[in-house]
Amino acid sequence: MENRNRFFQLAGLLVLALVCVYLKGGDQPLEAAVWIAPILLLRFFREVKWWVGLLVTLPLLTAVTMLADNGMTPIPVTIVIVLTLIRMLLGLIPYLLDRVLRESLPRSLRTLLFATAAVAVEAYLASEFTGGTWFNPAYGIGNLPLLQVTSVLGIWGLLFLVYWTAAVLNELWEQRREFGRVRRLSIVWLAVILAVHGFGIVRLHRAVPAATSMRVAGLTPGPEYRDEMMGIFRKIYTDSRQGVFDPDSLRPAVTAHFRTLLAESQTLAAGGSELVAWSEGATFLFSSDEEASVNEAKRAAAESGAYLALGIVVLEDSCQSLLAAEQPFVTNKVILISPEGETVWQSAKYHRAPGFERMMTIKGDSLLPRGAIPQGIITGAVCYDMDFPAYIRQAGRMESGLIMAPSNDWPEIIHTHAAMARMRAIENGTSLLRPTSSGISLAADAYGRIRAWVDAGESGGAPLTAVLPVHSLRALYTVLGDVWMRVCGIGSVLFVLFAVTKRLQRKKRKHIKDKG
Repeated sequence: MENRNRFFQLAGLLVLALVCVYLKGGDQPLEAAVWIAPILLLRFFREVKWWVGLLVTLPLLTAVTMLADNGMTPIPVTIVIVLTLIRMLLGLIPYLLDRVLRESLPRSLRTLLFATAAVAVEAYLASEFTGGTWFNPAYGIGNLPLLQVTSVLGIWGLLFLVYWTAAVLNELWEQRREFGRVRRLSIVWLAVILAVHGFGIVRLHRAVPAATSMRVAGLTPGPEYRDEMMGIFRKIYTDSRQGVFDPDSLRPAVTAHFRTLLAESQTLAAGGSELVAWSEGATFLFSSDEEASVNEAKRAAAESGAYLALGIVVLEDSCQSLLAAEQPFVTNKVILISPEGETVWQSAKYHRAPGFERMMTIKGDSLLPRGAIPQGIITGAVCYDMDFPAYIRQAGRMESGLIMAPSNDWPEIIHTHAAMARMRAIENGTSLLRPTSSGISLAADAYGRIRAWVDAGESGGAPLTAVLPVHSLRALYTVLGDVWMRVCGIGSVLFVLFAVTKRLQRKKRKHIKDKG
């Protein structure tokens, strides 16, 4: 009977953990589940043998995560299964370390083993090869005061709080009948949580008024234009492979779409917008036509008296030979034009999404552009670039007052991807203008406060308009960088070595005692 009751207790605990894993995943994660899932999962691992925990949770976590994240990774399902399985296996390492080595550490350090190891694993997963910070649980946290900690320690500080809380609450549960043993731990944990939350409240309450601001607009092509352009682009790619490529037959539609966007930009400028930014790849141009088209955009900017940021994809005229040689053949870029009709800067996408985009897109410069205008400093990055904190930290270091992030999403990622860009704004103390086709266009200030947003799926391509401050808010993260990530990485290694050493010493003493 006792064994049966224990089985049902463990099964119930695991089911609750899996439910929370499901709820913290997907495009609209439940914030409470982000905190609760690791608490329950850690509790389960501590109640069973380590190998039982691994064998039971790995397939279940993989299946539940795939259900929650369905559609977020548009690649063949077999590849998704393999990648998710690897990600879950790596994600279980902190739970296994806690289960095996926790008892070998002093009580004051044992909770840090789990938290630092969890941050270290997420940091390892945050490379370009593995998809940047995609699927990082911290993006499921929407509490604005708590998010302010990223201005100091980046996303890693927020992530550490989640996992450290899980470890501390498990210790409190285990010592609930002898609370004196964990009183100091509970006081320290509570003090840290209150301090972080209090810091955020004070930071928001004492927000520095902007010295300068701009009326901005984000322009995205409507569904009909988007479908037309994507249809033409697919035709170019397919026909080029078949050796049938006639750019002259496609130019009229491409030119007409480009001029439609210019006309809509001028209309927004006439309505008071000082800066009009297009979404990622709002249209594409042939490389032989780029100069003439950009000159046309310069005349339009000069006539309207507004800054114009063109989100375009430039197709190389030699795409046939490049395709045959399996070389990239498009440049995904944004060009900022001044009201005087001059190019302020242009920048090509640096981080290319794995798969089709990486194969077809020419890699841009690793440096963010810097444009000094009367209102402040403006920089820009394209879509997937915003998923990499270390890369976007350049914006804070150059004291940028506004970062433009033209993007293009699909329905299954619109909320998550917008949240990722918003966190980069908080980390670097810069306002954000994110015009996004097939997603959520967003305007937010340096504190992450949303000034305006438009869902392309609901608006049918309606423009985003807002007034945004253009001044740099000093954020300590721009100076420290990912130092907390490194502290956690080094700390986790030291904790493991210390625990293993203690474990070996204990076994040696036991062996000597038994032998004696």
